[in-house]
Amino acid sequence: DLEPETSRTWTLTASMEQPWTDAFDFDIAVSYYNIQLENSVEEPDTGVILGECYSDPEFPGLSSPLCSLVTRRQTGDPALRQIANIDLTFFNIGEITAEGFDFNTRFAMDLPWAPSGEPVNWTLVTSTSWQYEQERQVFGPEDRDDNAGEIGFPEFYFRAGSTFNWGNWTVSSDHRRFPIQENDPADSFNANPFVVGRPISRDFEAVPVVWYHDVSLSYNQDNFSISAGVNNVADKQPPQIDDSRSPQRNNLVSSAGYDFFGRSYFVAGRVTF
Repeated sequence: DLEPETSRTWTLTASMEQPWTDAFDFDIAVSYYNIQLENSVEEPDTGVILGECYSDPEFPGLSSPLCSLVTRRQTGDPALRQIANIDLTFFNIGEITAEGFDFNTRFAMDLPWAPSGEPVNWTLVTSTSWQYEQERQVFGPEDRDDNAGEIGFPEFYFRAGSTFNWGNWTVSSDHRRFPIQENDPADSFNANPFVVGRPISRDFEAVPVVWYHDVSLSYNQDNFSISAGVNNVADKQPPQIDDSRSPQRNNLVSSAGYDFFGRSYFVAGRVTF
């Protein structure tokens, strides 16, 4: 039977606004978080169940508790009995923890020129996340795994937004940095049956740094606005990964914040009455 999911969260935030000059604004905030989630309810898929049952080095000899979810046919040659059923019932996992810091800054100032008498204001906002722990314990301490820095759980994530305001016009840009991410080492090198000559290889399990850049131009009035822009200016694609090493679609990393659409253009308008 499922048990209730429980959590405990600690957060601490310190913030400051610079008081020394009126020439510019500068705000900074630093937040610490510590999250513990117990008895998290999950629904495993067949790949997870079979992979953990047959390949988990922490549970050799089909000793993984997940093996109890696999049922084989009870008739015929025991060596050839095929899988008859895999139980995908929701179940509780032991514990998930996360710990890290968030850093946020805002800098704003009027630039030293004023075309047509209108000042140009520049604002730069940054957000940096440092998650140095993301542990997952499915059953007991023997299978506890720290996922921080692995694919889908970046240790460092950075985002910056820049805005120039001049009268009714606004030019904005957004910049996101996904860091290097690398899973735990895969199995040792083996002969690859899918390549001619069966060269020695192993699953690809790391992704490089990826930057995304978006830009837009807006015109605003009291009762209407119009904007146009380009997302993913450099047309960056999600990094490639072996299909056994991360959630993926056609060997492109998915469920991790990467852009699957490539460069795209948009025009948007708003009218109020």
